[in-house]
Amino acid sequence: MVITLNRPRRLNLLGSQMRRELDEVLQLAARDHEVRVAIGTGAGRAFCVGTDIKEWATCTPPIRLLQEMT
Repeated sequence: MVITLNRPRRLNLLGSQMRRELDEVLQLAARDHEVRVAIGTGAGRAFCVGTDIKEWATCTPPIRLLQEMT
């Protein structure tokens, strides 16, 4: 399975929506017995430059995002 982060204008920053979608896809892959390996890639010129700090500052407190990830 190839998983492509597709937010090239923002260099594939990981915001809360992308994190949820990535978690969903990884859970589906884990349950699919046909999937033996997952390869991550990014659309555009970067794989992923990190977390979307602007989203953290304007939407949800960082501690809450960390709690959602676990």
